[in-house]
Amino acid sequence: MNAAIPSTCRATVGAMTDLLERTLGAGDLALAEAHLAACPRCREVLDALRALPAAIARLTSAPEPAGLSARVLAAIESGGDGRGSPSRR
Repeated sequence: MNAAIPSTCRATVGAMTDLLERTLGAGDLALAEAHLAACPRCREVLDALRALPAAIARLTSAPEPAGLSARVLAAIESGGDGRGSPSRR
């Protein structure tokens, strides 16, 4: 652990998943909320975590290269790796 990060920050960041999923107990929730009220650094981390699902939803996948499916299926059927050499089993 990084000694430059206060233990209250480490504990709060460690509890953020539970905080976001609303599974923290009342005592831990009160401690986390009090820390977040006073610590802009931890609030920034929490805000970034809250923004992740929307950011991931905006990602688009690249189009499949032409012929990829056929090459993969042919490699599977031939037992090769698709590069002209047999796969290692």
